[in-house]
This record gives sequence, C-alpha cells and structure tokens, in this order.
Amino acid sequence: MSDLVSSYFEKSVSRNVLPTDAKPPEFTADLAKKLLDRIRKIKIHAHAYSLLTNLTHYKWKIEDMLYFAYHNELNGLNIHLADGESGSLGNISDDERKKFAELAKKLDLEIVLEVSSTDKATVDKLFHIANVMDVHNLRVYGRYEGPLDVVMDKITDDLHYITSLAEKHDCYVDFEQHEELKSQEIATILKKVNSKRIHALFDFGNMINAYEAPMEAFFNLAPFIRTVHMKGVKVVDYGGSTGHYGVLQGSDQDEMPSERFIYELLMLGDDKPQVKTYCLEQENHYVAPPFRSKDEGKNPFIQFRDMSETPVPEGMTLEKMLALEPVWAYNQLKYFRKVLNKFEVLCELKIMEGTHE
Repeated sequence: MSDLVSSYFEKSVSRNVLPTDAKPPEFTADLAKKLLDRIRKIKIHAHAYSLLTNLTHYKWKIEDMLYFAYHNELNGLNIHLADGESGSLGNISDDERKKFAELAKKLDLEIVLEVSSTDKATVDKLFHIANVMDVHNLRVYGRYEGPLDVVMDKITDDLHYITSLAEKHDCYVDFEQHEELKSQEIATILKKVNSKRIHALFDFGNMINAYEAPMEAFFNLAPFIRTVHMKGVKVVDYGGSTGHYGVLQGSDQDEMPSERFIYELLMLGDDKPQVKTYCLEQENHYVAPPFRSKDEGKNPFIQFRDMSETPVPEGMTLEKMLALEPVWAYNQLKYFRKVLNKFEVLCELKIMEGTHE
C-alpha cells in the first residue's frame, strides 16, 4: 500500500515536469502532515479576468464577480482597476467604490486591486482607491520599453516609491512576472528593493514568453512569492522564442506542471504558509506573443507591451464566448479543488500508514 500511495503522489507531481527539471519529493509522513495542514489553511480567490469578456460587454457588472466568489465559497476577488470598462473601479466614483468594498466586506471577501504598470501616476491612483476601499493587497507589473538594464533600473526606482506608499497606507504589493522579465531578473530587483512590503506574484505561464523553463522560473522566484495566478497554458513555438496560448487548466492541452506548482507553492514557508492567496485566472484563448529569445544578447531590448486581452477566437461567436466564460471559470475551480482533494486523500493515507508502522 505504501508504495502505491507514494507512486500515485509521485505521478501527480511529475506531470509535465521533465526529469532534468526537478526530482519529485520523497512522500514521507512528515511531508504529508505539512501538506495536509497547508491545504486546510488555503485561501482561494476568483479573478475578474476570467470573466473579462462579460465585463467588457456589460453582461456582468463588477458586483457580479463578488457574488461569483461568494456563491463558490471562495475567500476573495482579484480585480483590475480597468475591468468593467465605464463601470470599473478605475472609473466609478469614490462613493461607488466604498459601496463595492462594503458589499465585499458583507460577503466576507478580501479584495486585491491590480494595475498594469509601476509608474507614479498609475500607482498614485491605485493607492488612492485602495485607501478609499480599505484594501491592503495590491498587484503591479512593469511596462517599460528599452534596454533590459534600463528597464530594470526604472522598475527598481518605481518599487522604492511604491514601498514608501505601501508603508504609509499599510499595504502589501506583489510584483508579477508578466512575460517580459525573467524570474531571476525580478529576484534581483526585489533583493535591491529589500522591503517586507514588496513581494512577487507567480503566474503559471508568463515565464514562457520570457523564454524560461517553468520549474526553473519557479525555483528562481520561490523565496519571494506571496501570491499566485493560476491558469492553463499551451506553449507556442515561434522559432527561437516562445509565446503562450490560454487553455483550460488541467486539460490535455495544458502543458504547465500545474500539480507540481501547486504542491511546491503550498510547501513554501517553514512555520507558516509563505503563499497567502491562490487566484483562479482562467484565460482560455488568451494570446500572448514572445518577449525574449534564445539567442538574445546580455542586454536585450524590451519592447513596450499593451495590456492583456483575450480575443474571441476564430470559429466562435461573441455570444457563445459570453455564455462559456462562467463555465470555464467554474471548471477551473473544480479542477483546483479536485487536485487539493487528491492531495488530501494521499496525505491521509500516508499518515495512516505511519501510525501502523
């Protein structure tokens, strides 16, 4: 029985992991106890991007995202200030923002606010809205063009400024690895900033666009990770560079080592969980072109990138995509809970074995 439990666990955490990437951990009773404890403490958030088409075309309002999270027994919602167009948190009044925050509090949901820049004007507005809504967790990423060293210096300067605002407003800010920077480069920036207020957000697929191997990117960023965006990704080969295409997480098309990521993230932290929230960002049909390449020099030129978008794919109508988005979002939650439940059962069996030895 022991060999069977360990073998099943090893198979789960080895899916889409190359043998040269990382050996599977030895599944001991002590490991099982820690993993089980982490699963029972997990906080899961919805992400508004999963319903972006509905929000963009006004089929859903941002309040509907709160009810989606509540009805699915989640712990919170990550939402970009631009999600919902004219009805977005970035465009409505402070009074309306307060009402949104009050509804979230009534539903016992935490809010994480997101923006797609680190420049002063954007983050000043972000912290104003966070203060109005009494929100204390934020996400940013860089969007600069230029030589890599210049881009990194600009982001470092921005994060120093963000640190001062975070300390003033008692906030924590997570910098996402968003396709253009490699994880080691982000780790270098975060070491320079050296603030307990600034950490990293690990996305399940963005390293592909920076021409990184998934597990290598994870281990480079692991000491800094505080939050996570989960999604399914198919790697797209551009010949010397790679992009990615959003697919349903856990499907046969998903080429990411999702179960290994989930395991490794849960186990980060010695005495308490290092990762605070796991955010469900299903991005089916998301199109993300490459940023970095195999043969780039030591100081490559980083192109400016527009904000993320997911077009209606060829062969699908807008009406069908609007109808399917909530299904895709729910299916991701079902997949994630299935993985967690599988880990729970395996942990309980392993612990039970230990008591009979």
